[in-house]
Amino acid sequence: MHPKSRSWKVVGILAASCGLCGRAGAEEAAYQSQRFTIHGEARARWEGPTDLGFRQGADDGYLLTRMRLSLAVRVSRTISAMVELQDARAPGYLKPSPGSVTNGADIRQAWLQVGTATEGGASLRVGRQPLRLGSGRIVWDPDWNNGGQVFDGALFTAASRAAQVELVAASPVDPLDGAWDHRRRGVTLSGIYTRFRMKPANLRVEPYFLVRGTKLPGAMAELLGVSGLRLMAQAAKPLALELEYTAQSGRVGRRELRAWGLVAVGTWKPTSGTRLPVLTGTYTYASGGVDAATGERHTLQTIFPTNHLRYGATDRLGWSNLRDIMAEARWPLRRRMSLTHGVHLPSLADGRDALYSRNGQAIVINPNATSTYVGTELYVLLEAEVTRHWSVGSGVAHLFHGGFLRQSGRPGGTTQPYLYLTGKF
Repeated sequence: MHPKSRSWKVVGILAASCGLCGRAGAEEAAYQSQRFTIHGEARARWEGPTDLGFRQGADDGYLLTRMRLSLAVRVSRTISAMVELQDARAPGYLKPSPGSVTNGADIRQAWLQVGTATEGGASLRVGRQPLRLGSGRIVWDPDWNNGGQVFDGALFTAASRAAQVELVAASPVDPLDGAWDHRRRGVTLSGIYTRFRMKPANLRVEPYFLVRGTKLPGAMAELLGVSGLRLMAQAAKPLALELEYTAQSGRVGRRELRAWGLVAVGTWKPTSGTRLPVLTGTYTYASGGVDAATGERHTLQTIFPTNHLRYGATDRLGWSNLRDIMAEARWPLRRRMSLTHGVHLPSLADGRDALYSRNGQAIVINPNATSTYVGTELYVLLEAEVTRHWSVGSGVAHLFHGGFLRQSGRPGGTTQPYLYLTGKF
């Protein structure tokens, strides 16, 4: 029997333990409600993307399914643990499908925590766990992805009423279909993320510094430092502002790297109970190119982010060598239902550099193009909570190819439709 096939036995054992917990809870409800927490999720999402890689005729259609089951145990006031199992599959997906899309039953989370990171407290969590730092543009567990992203390592958190400090030392976990997931050898993430709240100015300040190290057999070691500052303020009701600046320096491949990125967001939220939409405008910039004199590279590197809807609803682009202007309106149709529509206007920051995917891979290169305009993307999303446990949604986005793609032999347009159903308990 293949080692990973035994994970189904683990699923059965955990499900049985959940049933025992529920039976015990009926007998000692107060005790069990304090000791055990059980969560589950079942999600299915159909997608039908066209022009994959911005190539005409490269179309696909598939169903993404994901099931999660978790059991959290509170051993005492200061000690807790959690185990989460996940099964992610993609019937109809073009083969070979990556582990981030198809990954049979495996252990997604397994950690032990000592302490409580509430006001005036601290905690240390060790084991396999997701990391969610700040806005998620640098490090996050992307829920939209079929498998998400988790890490093996340690997270120390200390918090007070006005501040919070997070120290991380971990390695990303590679999802492996047909084998047990394990940490990515030779790749590390470490650093500090802090948050400070200033009540008189209604301002939130989040400075951070992270280091990604890569040392693979037969390859040159890489070291990338990422420092940044995120500011959030309630300028004057109903207007909220957000500004994030990040800078990167170090060595990637055989080149020295110095890159930077900027995101500015303005959100107008109407008074609660009205039928007016939430309006959002965003400007995104990520440096790109190479210094011809020194050979220094300026392309902002993607680390472990979540990209969905940030640089286009077709989910083709990442925060590298990019300029993008986004305008969006989110309408409350009725209770627990909303309609969102918007536009993205992406272009290259440096036409001599490439157009990069959400994973940081170069997908279109044309230094001879006279246009840097990637295209105009329009999108519409409809989401609804059917019950307290079930939600549905549908959306479609279309990118009308601009001058850069047409001059690169990629005419036409790119479409991304989807339909999903999610249940949680």
